[in-house]
Amino acid sequence: MRRIIALLVATLALLISAAPASAIAPERTRLEPAEFTISGSCSFDVHYEELRVSGHALTFFNRNGDFAKAVISGNFIVRLTNVETGESLRLNISGQFFIREGFAAHGRNLLFAPIPEPLLALSVGNSDVDLSEGLAVSRTRGRLTDVCAILAP
Repeated sequence: MRRIIALLVATLALLISAAPASAIAPERTRLEPAEFTISGSCSFDVHYEELRVSGHALTFFNRNGDFAKAVISGNFIVRLTNVETGESLRLNISGQFFIREGFAAHGRNLLFAPIPEPLLALSVGNSDVDLSEGLAVSRTRGRLTDVCAILAP
C-alpha cells in the first residue's frame, strides 16, 4: 500500500512540475506613444495625444497558443483636445486594463467608443466593460467623468 501511495505521489509531483514547462510564455510588448483622433464619442472630434508613455502589454496564451488574456499597464499622461475649439485637458491615465472577452479597467483609465452609446469618460476606480456590441460599461465601482462635457464649447 505504501508503494502505491509513494508511486501516486511521485507521479503527481512529476505531472505538476511538468505542467508549467508545457505552458506558452507570455509575450511582453513595450508600448510606444500614440496620437489619433477620436470621432463619434462626442458631438465634436477629440485629438488624443500621449505625452508620456512608460508602459507595456503582457499577453498570455493558453496551451494551444490561443489568446487567453492581456494586461496593459504603466505610466500614461495624455492630452485630449477639442478639434473645433482648441480646448484641451491633460490626464493621468496610469491605470491597468485586463482584457479577456470583455475587459476590466482598474485605477485611472480613459474609456471611449461611438457605440452602443457615445462615450468618452475618465474612469477612476474599477470598471467592467462589455465588448459584445461596442464598448458598454457594465459595472463601475468608482467614478466616471464625462470628458465630452469638460471639452465642450
